[in-house]
Amino acid sequence: MQFSLFDWLINSSIFIKIIMAFLFIMSLISWSLIFAKYWQLKNINIKQYLKTLEFEPNLTAIYQKLSNNKTTHPESIVYTAIYAFKQYQQHPLDIQLQNTERSISINLDDKFSMFSKNINLLASIANIAPYVGLLGTVIGIMHTFLNLGEASGIQQIAPNIAESLVVTAMGLVTAIPASMAYSYFADKLNDIQTSFFTLKDRIINLLTLN
Repeated sequence: MQFSLFDWLINSSIFIKIIMAFLFIMSLISWSLIFAKYWQLKNINIKQYLKTLEFEPNLTAIYQKLSNNKTTHPESIVYTAIYAFKQYQQHPLDIQLQNTERSISINLDDKFSMFSKNINLLASIANIAPYVGLLGTVIGIMHTFLNLGEASGIQQIAPNIAESLVVTAMGLVTAIPASMAYSYFADKLNDIQTSFFTLKDRIINLLTLN
């Protein structure tokens, strides 16, 4: 007996159809998040920007450069820091640095919240999808055994059991990319957060020297 996924889905119970549709939607959401998050994070290179700061220790020169180009994330952070520092230039240096550091921290928190948005949804999909697929398989096998009396032999039972396993396979196909992507993005975000803290310290040191 030749297995046809389309014919099996058409002839399956309404509950199996709902489970397969749910897994398909989760897969679409997962891949949409993967591509969107990849494009969002792929051009963030704070480590490279930290190296450029080492060759430009002059505060005024940096501020003038960034006034016309503050679109990237590192540059916007540096611009925010210098702007806050200038806003409190009538105060003692320690007050200037405290308020500047607070402004940087707020900026970094906002950016990191934006970068990490929806990441936990990938983890949820990775955790839930296999169980949803397993539920569909169990229901399919139960349906097979309930109709066991009508079957004339193993030739009619085995294909039905094999077809029920398709739901488990769909659950794994949905979960595995989501799990891999979550691990990748979690490492990427941890690296970005560490670079953010290094950038903040570098900016404060630069402002102190200036």
